[in-house]
Amino acid sequence: MTALLWLRRDLRLHDHPALRAALDHEQQVVPVFCLDPRLLSGRHASGPRTQFLLECLADLDESLRRRGSGLVVRNGLPEQVVPQLARELDANRVFWTSDVGPLATRRDRAVGRKLEAAGAEVRVLPGLFALDDPKALLTLTGHPHRVFTPFHRAWLQCARREVLPAPSSLPALSSAVEAGRLPTLLD
Repeated sequence: MTALLWLRRDLRLHDHPALRAALDHEQQVVPVFCLDPRLLSGRHASGPRTQFLLECLADLDESLRRRGSGLVVRNGLPEQVVPQLARELDANRVFWTSDVGPLATRRDRAVGRKLEAAGAEVRVLPGLFALDDPKALLTLTGHPHRVFTPFHRAWLQCARREVLPAPSSLPALSSAVEAGRLPTLLD
């Protein structure tokens, strides 16, 4: 079976619970990054930020290729692109790392709804933080600590995830998927 690994801020192979889960459950794992126009223009965009993102994507693609895979890059709204790619590849599951920002949360819910409506299973795993649940560090009233000592005490009491090694090899991309190309800053 085929799964998509939808990458966003987690552009790495080491310490990646969603990647590990996808590899544990599926024969074919297709790593995909969607260049979201909302993040490439307007108040969220800047030349240095975009250049850094493109360099991170190129580095990730090289890491994937060294292990036998590659990065699939698509342009467009993830709410449209990810479900469409899942349909094209007949992917039965889509894995991704949870995110906590307001835009990311809305986007993820919309993508998840569309995937589930199309019959794909959605698997969202922790992985951006050392803790599975960063809300465990909030005060009893649900707010961030304002003083370091109580924050530090809460941090010491939280269970931390195991740091996962990068896989030594990955399944090759199917010939059915076109990887796309990484744009340049001039694009």
